[in-house]
Amino acid sequence: MIDVEMDIELVSEGSRYTKISDELDAIEEGLSNQIANTLDDIAGDIARSMRRRLDNHGHIDTGQLFNSIRYETEVNRNTVESSVYIDAKSKDGAWYAEFLEFGTGIYNEDGLGRQTPWAWQDRFGNWHITNGMTPDPFIRPSIAENVSGLEEEISHDIGELRRYKK
Repeated sequence: MIDVEMDIELVSEGSRYTKISDELDAIEEGLSNQIANTLDDIAGDIARSMRRRLDNHGHIDTGQLFNSIRYETEVNRNTVESSVYIDAKSKDGAWYAEFLEFGTGIYNEDGLGRQTPWAWQDRFGNWHITNGMTPDPFIRPSIAENVSGLEEEISHDIGELRRYKK
């Protein structure tokens, strides 16, 4: 999360200080909006990258996980927050993203997976025995791919705002 805050108070009467205060408010609002647009673009890029990775790695069976990837950006007075998430709570959401991302069973990255084989039944009624599934990350690489230039983009936004306000 990036917090944009300009809290400048001018204590004096007169139209000159009121005008400066109004200009500072306009700069703060403009910067907040510009950063919100940038963060929303990056969040959208991350979500698209996650979907592309799922598709490229053959992880679209029912489309449930693919369609559960969401992003949103919220702007408050001095805070801009963007989130990319997998909706696991709604009825059409997918709860199994972590299994792809970190692996299961003996292959779990953290070593926290089940250490003994187990049987599972697929949606067609066929039974399988497994020791787990190797990780196939799609979240972390998508984030890394898209946030590397975030600082540069925010700096560009600030520069554009300065140029616009002159």
